[in-house]
Amino acid sequence: MERMAGGRAGKSPRKQPRPGFDGDKPKPLTSLTNVEIQELFHPVLFDEVGGKFGTGDILLFYGTESSKSKLIRNFQVENCWFNHAAVVIRDPPDEVLAAYPKVRRVPNHTYIFEVAEQRHGMVGLRMFLDEYAKRTHPTTYIFWRQLCMGPEASWRARDYPGLCKMLIDAKDIPYEKGYVNFVLAKLHMNGEDLSSLFCSEAVMWALKAMGVVRADVNCSQYFPRHLSEHLKPGKLARVMPRGHYEVERLLLGPYMPPMPPMPPAPS
Repeated sequence: MERMAGGRAGKSPRKQPRPGFDGDKPKPLTSLTNVEIQELFHPVLFDEVGGKFGTGDILLFYGTESSKSKLIRNFQVENCWFNHAAVVIRDPPDEVLAAYPKVRRVPNHTYIFEVAEQRHGMVGLRMFLDEYAKRTHPTTYIFWRQLCMGPEASWRARDYPGLCKMLIDAKDIPYEKGYVNFVLAKLHMNGEDLSSLFCSEAVMWALKAMGVVRADVNCSQYFPRHLSEHLKPGKLARVMPRGHYEVERLLLGPYMPPMPPMPPAPS
């Protein structure tokens, strides 16, 4: 009897190792080689793709260090790459911007909506990258998942009334999730509770309000890793009635510090 590749006859072939992983566990992000970074995240320059951002795109963050970000990271998986998430809001109507009086209007009408321990609301995307990430969290790295809903779909927030209502309703909802909330979410023992929010829960609420994900999705059971195609393959696709998200890509730009020194690729 012929032997099958990777083992004895009748055995399944040995699973090929994935770049950036030891078995099923992700390696620490700062330990990845340049080759692994390229294979996993296909880095792109923000100045070259900034015009392609649309409402519903997801941003994933590595390196935020607030106490709640650390708590979220600890409730995910070992070496989880992402501990914060936000959603892109492009061309929102005036009533949404008026709900956030501190937001500075930007010429390209592209904002992010995020819920965080020290920030809650909307900010211009480029302003966020140039000012907040650079000055407040100089070791933050940002990854982009582009929403693809077909040529007939709108990228303008003003064309999604449910999303606009959600953004206005969310402005006074506190960020106060505690230890018990995260335990229940990790064990999938919690019902949806939007009386307080954490980052990825707010992202999923926005996507549900847009109709990107199904109406029966429990937003309170989603951590940042659930929004990653590398860490949870197919997780979002299974709850999307149509369309898809591209795999996350590393955004490069003047806002971003150099990546920590990485070992060279094996010769």
